[in-house]
Amino acid sequence: MRADFRAIQSLFGGPSEVSEPNGSAASGKTAEESAANGRRAMKDGEYERAIEAFKAAVAQSDEKNPWMLFELGNAYATADYIPEAFRQYSKAKQLQKTGELMVSLAALYQRYGGKAKEALAALHEAVELEPENAYHHHKLAEALRRYGFRRDALTAARVAVATGPDQAFYHYWLGDLLLEMGQYKEAAMSLKAAIELSPGEDHNFFLASQALWGEGKREEAVRAARIACDLDPSSPFYRALLVLWLRASGRDEEAVTEESSLGDLAPYDKAKLETVRKRFFLR
Repeated sequence: MRADFRAIQSLFGGPSEVSEPNGSAASGKTAEESAANGRRAMKDGEYERAIEAFKAAVAQSDEKNPWMLFELGNAYATADYIPEAFRQYSKAKQLQKTGELMVSLAALYQRYGGKAKEALAALHEAVELEPENAYHHHKLAEALRRYGFRRDALTAARVAVATGPDQAFYHYWLGDLLLEMGQYKEAAMSLKAAIELSPGEDHNFFLASQALWGEGKREEAVRAARIACDLDPSSPFYRALLVLWLRASGRDEEAVTEESSLGDLAPYDKAKLETVRKRFFLR
C-alpha cells in the first residue's frame, strides 16, 4: 500500500503539495507577481510564505514554467522540505535542464543522504551544460575535494580559475587546495593572484603566509602574517601565527613582544593553529 503524500505532510506539519493561488495572501494577481512575492519572502527569511507564493506562481502559469518550478524547489530546500524540493527540481529538469538547476540538485544530494555518485554526476552535467560558467566548475571542485578526489578537484579548480580569472575567491580556493596538497610554490602563485585582485582580505595573507613558509621564504611568511594582523588587529589567531613563525625562525625577542598583545584563542582558532603546526612539523 502506497502512503498518501498529503496524509504524511499533515502528520509533520509541512506544506501541502497543492494550494489554491487565490486563497493565499502570498499570491499575486499574476504568476509574475506571485513569484516576486516569493522572492521577497525568501529574502526576508519567510520560507513558508515563499513556498505558498511560488506554488501560486506555478498554478497561475499558462504553461509549465521550469524556472518557477526551480524557484519553488529552492524554497522547499531552504525550508528543509527535502522530498518536495527533489520533486520540484525533477519536474523542472524534465522541462529544461540548466546548469544552475543541476548545481542545486547536487547540493541536495550532498546535503541529505551523502549521495556522492549522484551529486558528482549532476555537477558534471552542469559543467557540460554551461562550460563557460566558472561557478559550476568551482562547485564540482568543492564536491570532488569533499569526497577525497583531490587531484580531480585540482583540475576542476584550475578550470574555474581559467574561466573566471578576475574572481579572487577562485584563486584563493585553489591556493588553499594546493597548500593542503603540499604544492607550496603553486599555492603561493595562486594566493598572489588572489591578493592582487582583493588586497584587503586578511585570509588571503593568512594562506599566503603558509605557502611562503612552505617554500622556505621565512621572512616573506612573517611579513604576510604581519599584514594579516594589520588587516584584522582584533584577531588573536593571526598574531598567534606570527608568534609561531618568529619562534620557528629563532626570533624569540620579537615573539615575546608580539605575545604581550596576544589575546585568548577560541577553540576553533586553536585547532587551526594546530593544523599549521602539524603541516610544517613545528612545536
